[in-house]
Amino acid sequence: MMDKNSFYVYALVDPRKNEFFYIGKGKGRRYSAHLIGNDNQENSLKNRRIRQIEKDLFKVKFEVLFSDLDETTALQLEKLIIYRLGREVLFEGLLTNLVPGGTWDRWNDSVFHSDSYPPNFNINSLSLEDQEKLSSIKKVSNFNYLQVEDKNPTIYKYSIAGEFIAGQSLDEFFRGGITSERVEILKSLRENDLPIYWGYIYSKKYFQEVYVSDSIPLDFCDIVDQSLHKKFDHCYNITKHLILESRVDDTVRMRVAREPKNVMVETFFPSGKKKYSIRRRDGERFGSFKRWYENGKLKSEQIYERGEKKSFKSFYEDGGKCFEVNNFKPGNKIYNRWHENGYPEMKYVEGVGYLCYNSQGKYLRTVHPETSGSDNQMTIKFE
Repeated sequence: MMDKNSFYVYALVDPRKNEFFYIGKGKGRRYSAHLIGNDNQENSLKNRRIRQIEKDLFKVKFEVLFSDLDETTALQLEKLIIYRLGREVLFEGLLTNLVPGGTWDRWNDSVFHSDSYPPNFNINSLSLEDQEKLSSIKKVSNFNYLQVEDKNPTIYKYSIAGEFIAGQSLDEFFRGGITSERVEILKSLRENDLPIYWGYIYSKKYFQEVYVSDSIPLDFCDIVDQSLHKKFDHCYNITKHLILESRVDDTVRMRVAREPKNVMVETFFPSGKKKYSIRRRDGERFGSFKRWYENGKLKSEQIYERGEKKSFKSFYEDGGKCFEVNNFKPGNKIYNRWHENGYPEMKYVEGVGYLCYNSQGKYLRTVHPETSGSDNQMTIKFE
């Protein structure tokens, strides 16, 4: 039995692969916090792995790797093991940890490791048995975050018009911690030598400016192929019928079609699977605007009429429903949400309100929309 006042380093184990997927340090029953109310914790990657394991009718295993430690030793071991196994979120390796472990500070320390990271740990402070166990945890991590030869890579930022704004190191780009937006940008830059779009234009290669066509709509993490944009603008007023493609490693990544009143854009993942499709008529979105996950499942669909969004549906990565809403016409309003396990989370019932359910489908409460005044502001009243 572990001393409740001493620290230990533990692993959460995926029983389907008998593989570590999270490393932590703690004392007492710290490990059990991962399995209780995990939807309310910040680490969605770890939570998703736990849900997938449970969905496959397995239970997460817990393994104490090293016990009866002082806190300093526990922190050093936690950091060393995370370094050796790497974090999935930053494309280093296996683990769902978000930070590098140890005494990491959000605002003063880097979220990154490097191959030159010195494992400042005295292995002789462990018993012979623990020394053997630590030696058995081999380094499988890799720290080439942008897939470039430069050991100090830079992310270059441009305005949507293609004007250069600034260059940032990875530490500067991730200052303050990991966010889903920064991770998506990093992922797209790893996969593409061309610049990518995410509100701004980002590139791992320096350009004095990036040529961007005003006539080609872009979605998050689309590549910006300057030659395609230039050719499209050059031909736009010459021909009313035009189809252009951008290819990378002989795979179509973007297809742009020019019709008399329409511009249709399709983009594709590096695998060649469709990423999204959109159409504009006279400069406004119309018809169906769809996004897909990399596994080929539909991610979302929006319906537009004359530039106005009429309805929206989204789906989880396994194909299950996530959210649907229409344009709130009186008597025809739709507003539904589902938990990832398929149970309803919220459902709108005309004349009643929003019915809320927990992740097991049990009714929790009703939220009543009430409108008053000319500004038609909604207030919420809980039953």
